[in-house]
Amino acid sequence: MITPYTDLRYCNMYSTQKNDTGDRQILLQNIGQTTTDVAYLDQMHSDIILDVTQWWLQWVGDAMITDTIGVMLEIRTADCVPILVAGRSFTDTSVIWAIHSGRAGTESNIVGKTIHKMQQDYDLDISSCHIWVWPSACWECYEFGDEVYDKFDKKYIAEKEWTMYLDVSGNVIDQLVDAWVNKSQIQKSSICTITDTTHCYSYRRDETELRMHHRINITY
Repeated sequence: MITPYTDLRYCNMYSTQKNDTGDRQILLQNIGQTTTDVAYLDQMHSDIILDVTQWWLQWVGDAMITDTIGVMLEIRTADCVPILVAGRSFTDTSVIWAIHSGRAGTESNIVGKTIHKMQQDYDLDISSCHIWVWPSACWECYEFGDEVYDKFDKKYIAEKEWTMYLDVSGNVIDQLVDAWVNKSQIQKSSICTITDTTHCYSYRRDETELRMHHRINITY
């Protein structure tokens, strides 16, 4: 179980590794939660952003936001980019969100759209945000075909030995910066899910249905 360092006192974050069991109920018990405490997504590789106030439901989309104490948000990944964020409004209300940003979600800028929604609906103070970008496929391993080539800025594309590679996480970081997040607010993992066979599940490597679970909740 990865518990990221933070000096925040009003939220908890958890991210599981490959050597954890894939049983959601057991994983949640390990952190003192149950399946009825967690809101989780039927992830669609979309730009659908959801306001969540109830934790026992499965939602359909790829980003969740809450300012409700105790609601735990969960996303699952096995190569896509997982993002957990904790921040505060200008009225000092705690707010958190979780984003699943795969190739399609990054193409549609779900990260930037989520931050815009936070500003519009939650009066977000961007300077208060603490952002964790967890392991995903790196640009040296994420192969793609011609159908993707024209959909991304060429600075995120590399070609080696007649194969093209895409820097999805690098694009995500730039989308955060474009939304006026300072890079000092971002903690990005250097782990590649495809090459780290010990700690990470990878769909591209193994075609596995198992996922890493990333969770965040407000404690008070």
